[in-house]
Amino acid sequence: MSDFPTEISRLLPVKDIYDDAARPTARQAGIIGSDLMKALHLVLAPLQYLGALQDRFRHFIDNSVRKVPEDRRVQPAPQIAGPVLEGIRYEPKGTEIEEMFSNLLANAMDRSSYDNAHPVYPNIIKQISSDEAVILSLLFEQEYLRVEEYELDEDVDYFGQATGRFNDHRILKDDSPADKLFLPTRLDFYINHLNILGLAGFYREASEAIYETTDPINRKQSGTRQQLSLRLTHLGKDFVTACKPPAR
Repeated sequence: MSDFPTEISRLLPVKDIYDDAARPTARQAGIIGSDLMKALHLVLAPLQYLGALQDRFRHFIDNSVRKVPEDRRVQPAPQIAGPVLEGIRYEPKGTEIEEMFSNLLANAMDRSSYDNAHPVYPNIIKQISSDEAVILSLLFEQEYLRVEEYELDEDVDYFGQATGRFNDHRILKDDSPADKLFLPTRLDFYINHLNILGLAGFYREASEAIYETTDPINRKQSGTRQQLSLRLTHLGKDFVTACKPPAR
């Protein structure tokens, strides 16, 4: 399997592989030609007992190739093709994650968008859930607003000084797309995880102090209100672009 990424990458986009759809092996797997089928049998020899997995690879490749116009097909980088095919081994069919893998491979084979793909992207896809994939796709289209309030903690420290900590977090308004998720209560966990990956997060747009009275002389701050926007980072935008279907 050590030559798997290189061999598959070398054979995936070759134009004449897709020309003769009349060959028996080509008929077996749609538009995939016999040369590629032979290569798959060769490099997947250690997995012969997993016939269903080999069929999965064939159909996945077939679907990805179909997304790229024939005159734009180029060789994908092995550093992308190999990890993509390894990634779908453990991913159920028909999920948002499988679609991201397929689109990434298609972009890596497309002359007009291959430079959008990056070797780190397959590993990023492996680390996110289907719900997080949904969030990224939604954030690619728009940002979301959240308004939060915190109460000022009046406790004092050992030296008698006010701690100045803000507690009792309350959300006053939230446009975040939790209703689009399979597990909506996990939204904040997903956002924190996407933030760790450098893809998206909540970013403060505005902040204002809240006071107990309106007296400008004796007023005392009781809390703070923040307006946040949920949006993609620059890396997040590039990543989602590479995981969208190539333009036709």
